[in-house]
Amino acid sequence: MKFHRFELLNGLDYHAEGRRLAEKSAQPPLHRRLASALYLVTMFAWLLLAPGAWAQDHGAAARPRVGVINFDAYFRGSRFAELLSPKQFNYRLPFYASSSGKTPWEPGGDTQETVDMEILYAAKGGIDYFIYAWYDNWKLPDGFPYRLMNRSRELYHQSAEKDKMNFCLHITPSLEKDPRVVKLFIHEMKDPKYETVMGGRPILYFWPLDRNGFQQYYGGSWEAVRESLETNLIEPAMKAGLPRPYLVVFSQEDDKEDRHYIDDLGFDAVSQYATFAGGTYKELTQRTERLWSQHKKIGKVIPHVVTGWDPSPHEHDPSYPFFKGYIVDYAMPDEISDHLKHALNWVKANRSTAEANTVILYAWNEFTEGGWLTPTYSEGNSRLDAIAKVLRADGASPPEAGTQPRRQQRPATGTQPSGANSPRPSTGNSPSPSTRNSAGSSARNNAASPHASILSTVQHGD
Repeated sequence: MKFHRFELLNGLDYHAEGRRLAEKSAQPPLHRRLASALYLVTMFAWLLLAPGAWAQDHGAAARPRVGVINFDAYFRGSRFAELLSPKQFNYRLPFYASSSGKTPWEPGGDTQETVDMEILYAAKGGIDYFIYAWYDNWKLPDGFPYRLMNRSRELYHQSAEKDKMNFCLHITPSLEKDPRVVKLFIHEMKDPKYETVMGGRPILYFWPLDRNGFQQYYGGSWEAVRESLETNLIEPAMKAGLPRPYLVVFSQEDDKEDRHYIDDLGFDAVSQYATFAGGTYKELTQRTERLWSQHKKIGKVIPHVVTGWDPSPHEHDPSYPFFKGYIVDYAMPDEISDHLKHALNWVKANRSTAEANTVILYAWNEFTEGGWLTPTYSEGNSRLDAIAKVLRADGASPPEAGTQPRRQQRPATGTQPSGANSPRPSTGNSPSPSTRNSAGSSARNNAASPHASILSTVQHGD
């Protein structure tokens, strides 16, 4: 098995809006390089030693296919990466975070090495495909160009590990009006690794139209939307030799609106990006599972599974519109895997409704919104270990008794949760609660540095 060298301390310098990688940043102090190297060894050990074949399990009888939303927005210069810099959110930093000692963290989510490792991790966890959003020439009010986030998908296509992970697209209505973009969609859907359902139909997930877009692009006419999708997207795809794409709309929990997509636009199924609610994680999953049955009354369903919801990093973000008041407490790995198991069983019990035989997960890396499966410094691989036991026939070794991270409540402003300063996770298992408390207390008392760099906490590890 060929592995690419992965260096946690590789920095990024974005030129021309992030389109090319630059030279490595200056090396951090030796103790940080050693800490990062030690952490990297444990991550590689998990990838090499966790039981399970690399090849995806395509046996239809084994289980439904599982996709995960991939929101790779964590590169230098990204406004989303900056939102994780405050101390209280450092526990969410992913395995590819590094530090030069001058900044709280330097995100490296946009390198070939990182994307290669993400594929390997996801495949080891039993995930079948990434769901990549397609970004066009849009900008946020602060000028941040969304199209920079296409880079991760581009690196996926260049990866030597691509054979281990399928992919599909998540797009927005109105993009089909641009023939240039449609040609690119068709090119993607013809890729041998593009995820298909129902005997080869390429699957496409859609954001629903907002009111402004509905009026601006379609004159407020559902018939105009249907005609545009049929004429500009579906027919060209089929003329190019593809089966009719399988269209799935992400519900906004508005039954009347969702029915338009199924009854008036000819969409094939309803799913959902995330569940917007507050309370305990159990309450979030209960609400999510009720939504599966609610969607069933509208049409075909692809159930979604949530790993959390806490957009606290966006609290002072004027461009962020999504449910800031809803906060869900920290999800334990076994709670996530139980929720996923319920979704798989729901598909098996509702074969005609869940005809696509797939489930989606929120999310691989929505760190600022509180939903992730990516290994982090505070948790190691514990979330992937848990879902691997459900998704892989041979599973992954369960963590030893007492090594699960303890439940974390929403941290108070200016503080870190207990897991934020935990020692380096060892071979996929998170430290025991007693160790976590000790490390967290020690790091909080040692306030010499103005920043809670993730690497400065790792050096306290055993």
